[in-house]
Parts: sequence; structure tokens; C-alpha cells
Amino acid sequence: MFAKTKKILWPSVVLACLLFFLLASSALGAGLVPCDGPEECDFEQAVILIQNIITFLIKISIAISALVFAASGYMMLTAGGNEGQIKKAKEMLGKVLIGFLFILSAWLIVYTITNALLKPGTADDFMLLN
Repeated sequence: MFAKTKKILWPSVVLACLLFFLLASSALGAGLVPCDGPEECDFEQAVILIQNIITFLIKISIAISALVFAASGYMMLTAGGNEGQIKKAKEMLGKVLIGFLFILSAWLIVYTITNALLKPGTADDFMLLN
């Protein structure tokens, strides 16, 4: 009986968390475009738009990574000595960690290039998670 409930409850919780994160991230993405129309947009506004998109995607990746970290931790806790499930959970943790570090290193490269190409002092406006 508990196994059936567990099989139904686990996907429901994951789906509810994913739906919550998607709704929250869409609310965060509401202010992506910094200008009101094409007449008001210039190069600086385009750079701000790109930075807003990158920040938005990093926020989504943080939420998804946290969710997958929690799911793999749950898999390890509920393995009950099943070596196959423990191995699968460890692989999942490793892949998420590598992917998240890849995303953050890509952000660092883009931030460094942006900092080098923009006028001195303007790169301070383009911070992660302002």
C-alpha cells in the first residue's frame, strides 16, 4: 500500500515544485526588456537586455539545480541499501553539479568579456542577481 502511495506522491511533489518554480521565474522575468519601444532602444539598452536575460536564466538554473539536488538526496535517503539506486542518485548529483558549475563559469566568462568591452565604470551596473 505504501509503495503505491509513494509512486503517486513522488511525481506529484516534483510536478508541483516544478510548476511553482516556473511560475515564480516567469514573474521574475516580467522586467526583462529595459525600454518601452524600438525608438528608445540603443546599444546600451541591448546590453542591459542581454544581461537581464542571462540573469533570468541563471535564476531559473539555480531553482532547477536545487530541485534536482533535493530529488537526488531523497533518492539516496530512500534507497534502503539498494546499491543501484544509490549509484543512480550519486550520478545525478555529479551531473547536476557539473552542469551548474558549467553555467556559472559561462556566466563568469560573459561577465568578464562584458566588463572588458564596456566603458570603465559601466560594468558595475551589470551585476549578477541585482
